[in-house]
Amino acid sequence: MSEPMLHRITLVVPATGADAADLRERLQRTLCPGPDHPGPCPIPWMMTVADESGFDPEEREHHRQEWPPGWGTGAG
Repeated sequence: MSEPMLHRITLVVPATGADAADLRERLQRTLCPGPDHPGPCPIPWMMTVADESGFDPEEREHHRQEWPPGWGTGAG
């Protein structure tokens, strides 16, 4: 059996703050279905959440161009 390696899985999603918080909660429950268990999770994990203000300008523009026209306006 090979040694475990660290892996990074990145999601960039257009969402309101409330929707992003809901997604964060759902991902946490998926990674750790029993949040009240003693000690650390059997499989260690961490999550970092940031809104687009944490992106550098080029990254923000790159991601915004990936979404369909009107994605954040209620149109389209």
